[in-house]
Amino acid sequence: MADAFGRIKIDSGIKKIVVNDDGDYIALNVADTAFYSRFAAMVDWMEIEMAHAKEIGDKLESAKDIHEKTAAILEMTKIYEECGRQVDAFFGPDTCAKVFGGVTAPDALLLGEFFEQITPIVEEAVRERGEAINSKYNRNRKGA
Repeated sequence: MADAFGRIKIDSGIKKIVVNDDGDYIALNVADTAFYSRFAAMVDWMEIEMAHAKEIGDKLESAKDIHEKTAAILEMTKIYEECGRQVDAFFGPDTCAKVFGGVTAPDALLLGEFFEQITPIVEEAVRERGEAINSKYNRNRKGA
């Protein structure tokens, strides 16, 4: 570092969110201008998948034999596994394991609780980032 001409430090926009009692966290990068739209798209996708899982749950309740029940459970499990993969893809590897205590195919209750808690955090982080941008780059600002 002694040969460095200068040094800069930039706010990367990464917000760490503690997700369990062990102190594990997930990171949100609100400096990514596509972050919020990708988050909203994932929430929309998740709602569609949860509705599909409910339909399968209804089939499970009306199943007449073990074969129908097994088929419905396998179909529902596939949905929850994909939901877990999408959560991990968006929030980072092992997010489900950290948040849900090792569960990689979280059910509707776990996913619902997660999104109920994470959504206001995401909205606040995005709002704060917007305010920082507005205060730094408004036309009344003086200086570089």
